[in-house]
Amino acid sequence: MTILRSTSAIACLAAAFLISGPAKAECPSFPTVSWWGELSHDKAISIVAERHDGNWSPYVKKLLRHLAGVEKSQAMGWAFVYKKGKRLEAAALEDYALKLKERISVITCLAEEDKIRTAEAKGLDEFPTAAGSNVPAPQH
Repeated sequence: MTILRSTSAIACLAAAFLISGPAKAECPSFPTVSWWGELSHDKAISIVAERHDGNWSPYVKKLLRHLAGVEKSQAMGWAFVYKKGKRLEAAALEDYALKLKERISVITCLAEEDKIRTAEAKGLDEFPTAAGSNVPAPQH
């Protein structure tokens, strides 16, 4: 039950970040996991842009489903298979679950930053100046 509550709490936090969040976030770096490769903010933004048309929600949901599977493996005392023939058990599985939670936290932070940038860009589009507005300046 604790694992389900933990996953639910993370899902709620992720949703809250996507909806409200801080005025401006500086996102931490991703934790290091060998099979994730070189995961950076730019790479994550690119993944969301290419695979999800800039929508962060499917990516967050995918990671939360993955975390639920990892936590179920922990709760059941099973090994978690992450690549053919590669398994995580006990302490290694616990460490991976923590790093996966950190990854979700970074992703939700990036999503919030993207939301802020998008809102700021929309505000500039409506600002009547020569700085790129589609709205003509008022004539006196």
